[in-house]
Amino acid sequence: MPSVAHGEATLRVIGPDVDPDDVARMLGCAADHGHTRGDTVGPGLVGERVARAGLWSIRAASRAPADLDASVAELLARTTADLTAWAAVGARHRLDLFCALMLDEWNEGIALSAASMRALGERGIVLELDVYGSEPARRPEGV
Repeated sequence: MPSVAHGEATLRVIGPDVDPDDVARMLGCAADHGHTRGDTVGPGLVGERVARAGLWSIRAASRAPADLDASVAELLARTTADLTAWAAVGARHRLDLFCALMLDEWNEGIALSAASMRALGERGIVLELDVYGSEPARRPEGV
């Protein structure tokens, strides 16, 4: 099976009371993108909007082919290794690693190592995967 053609990963802290500067102090890394609830954000897919929640996020380099382990390592290397700090942030806000995976073929695969899963789990980070096909796929007969 071929590897997932392209991947992007963003580490996010989301919640109604997220203050990007506060999260940056706790995790030891300024946000690549951040806002507080009530800020005007955009333009995006739906234009400008008022944020319903606060956000702190950092983004890994785009990779082709996708490499989730490299993205996890890159993002976590930018932040503190102090699990107490992660627990404090996670007690107040949602933590996730949002990954966009773009396929070139109808069947591509990717794996996440035990070490990466452990590092995410120790920090309370949920893994979210969005998978995008390049066009409507047709399954070969017998599959």
